[in-house]
Amino acid sequence: TSPLWRFTVCSSPEVPADPFPGLDMTVPCGAVTLDWSDAAGALSYDVYVDAILVGSTTSSSLTVSSGLSGGGHSWMVVAVGDCDVTTGPIWSFCLTDTPAGPLPGDGETTSCNLARLDWEDACGATAYDVYLDSEWLTTVSTSDLILTAPLAGGAHTWQVVAHGACGNVPGPLWSFCLLDPPSNPVAPFDGESLAIPPTLLDWEDACGATTYTVFLNGTLLGQSTVSQIVLPTVLEDGTTHTWQVVAEGECPLPAEGVVWQFSINCQAPGVPSAPVPADGETTGCGLTMLDWADAPGAASYRVVLDGVEMGSTSVSAFPLPSPLTLGHHEWQIIAVSHCGAETPGGLLSFCLLDTPDGPITPADQEALPGLVDTFDWADACGATTYTLLVDGVVQGVTSTSLFTLIGGPLPGGSHTWQVVAENDCSVTTGPVWTFTSGCTLVSPPSNPVPADGSITDTPITQI
Repeated sequence: TSPLWRFTVCSSPEVPADPFPGLDMTVPCGAVTLDWSDAAGALSYDVYVDAILVGSTTSSSLTVSSGLSGGGHSWMVVAVGDCDVTTGPIWSFCLTDTPAGPLPGDGETTSCNLARLDWEDACGATAYDVYLDSEWLTTVSTSDLILTAPLAGGAHTWQVVAHGACGNVPGPLWSFCLLDPPSNPVAPFDGESLAIPPTLLDWEDACGATTYTVFLNGTLLGQSTVSQIVLPTVLEDGTTHTWQVVAEGECPLPAEGVVWQFSINCQAPGVPSAPVPADGETTGCGLTMLDWADAPGAASYRVVLDGVEMGSTSVSAFPLPSPLTLGHHEWQIIAVSHCGAETPGGLLSFCLLDTPDGPITPADQEALPGLVDTFDWADACGATTYTLLVDGVVQGVTSTSLFTLIGGPLPGGSHTWQVVAENDCSVTTGPVWTFTSGCTLVSPPSNPVPADGSITDTPITQI
């Protein structure tokens, strides 16, 4: 009798199907879960990636957590039954990453000196196309791009498309905005000590800015569309002031400048100088203006005349409101700075007295038939007395512009005469005039031939 033999009749497992990832599907780099539909008759599955066994599983999926590089891969599942195996078809997938990790970040507001666009390496990528504001810039092999020219301030969009074995993988559309904070104060500059309060705040243009909000001493001063703002009032002297400018533009966020500061230390202006009329000067009665040289640091001047405050002027001259009385006057100029500090000039004086300059009798260079004992001249404004000199000799003093010689007429001949005007503050000497007295006068010619107004038909050969 033979031994008892046994056998089992079984069928092969069905072919694994419905792969995921499917044929040539692109999936992100990293852990990859391979999945397929259950194969009837299969008790387990052997999974191969790139013809290498990566694991066995009793379920119809297997996660490959590491070791796969970016690019294309093949995979296959072998269904294992009780007594047979069934090899499935070879499927494929491709590992690649979408460009990510932009710098500047998506929606970020950054400085206009941006020089580089950067992003994370995309697994499986061998090159990248870079687009800026919808325009292709260039293709690079690394995950960054050095910008060759400065970008305009304001909003920008950009995108990176990765190239590799899996084809072209476009990244998302990112955005950034360029806006510089105000960084360079022009006037006053940071830390400046001013002798004169500023009338405006000024700074350099900030790239990308369309408006500026200005704070003074922590309080809102106002807004400006240009890089300066006028101060509405005179700032307090002897105090440190702070100011800050915030730039705004197309960007969603403003760009704050640093806080700057300046101080106002009021200084006295210079001393007024070069007065006209000069100190002690004698000048004519027609004086209508007081004048002097600009005093450094002066914003205005107070004018005092004969102890009376006449008014204030912003220029170094002061028109006299009405003719001055004759004689001696005193005046003073007080320079005033923007912050009210004063520097008085010295006490000055001048005298109003005209020079005698109008001989009446005898006239200058006149020839007189008779002898002369009376001299007459025009009044000299400001004079209270006159001294008459004839031929260089003092003849006397008079309070009027007329003088009669005490000793009688002068002998005939050529003579000179001169008048010296005086008042309580000065003396002026007139010019020297000349005349001739006691002259024999020659009768004028008479009886003309031809007669005056006559008509003649005789040729004229002699007059």
